[in-house]
Amino acid sequence: MSVSHKCQYALRAIFELARRHGNGPTSIREIADAQGDEISSLQIRQVFEETYFRCTTPFKLEAFRTKKKIDADQIEVVNCVAHVAVDGVSQELRGVGNGPIDAFMEAMKEELVTDFTLLSYAEHSLSEGAEAEAIAYIQIETPSGETFFGAAIDTNIELASIKAVLSALNRALQTDLVRASRPAANEGKP
Repeated sequence: MSVSHKCQYALRAIFELARRHGNGPTSIREIADAQGDEISSLQIRQVFEETYFRCTTPFKLEAFRTKKKIDADQIEVVNCVAHVAVDGVSQELRGVGNGPIDAFMEAMKEELVTDFTLLSYAEHSLSEGAEAEAIAYIQIETPSGETFFGAAIDTNIELASIKAVLSALNRALQTDLVRASRPAANEGKP
């Protein structure tokens, strides 16, 4: 059987995510048990895409931009402006950090999800050339100590990384483990 490079990466990613997190193997195993047969690489990819790439509730990235600056201590910092739909309502978030992911996480913590920690980040190219897609993987930890993975693909690795953060947060919020730490969407806003 011949498997494409994208599918090989998806398979590696899903097995790595499954190895590190209890939710991954459950859905694959349930499908295999229901079918009474082995699962095809296409089915595994579909489960992976549904679990990570299509996890866009309550947060969905609409726009993201960054600008590097030198602060008063002569240290380079990154300012970000993100437009994130929260349950379909667009909000503008601003944050400052040592890089794009850190700036975005600070913006999210300031406005939408007050407590989560980045545990790991990885990314790689899925193909070659100017239009190559990259995949980013993020692992976060919630206040309860639960960990969640997120993943996203984009031709822009910065956007893939930001979307992966949202994928992980959406997966965590869908389990209600961090929903209590999420302020109301328009709380304190005019």
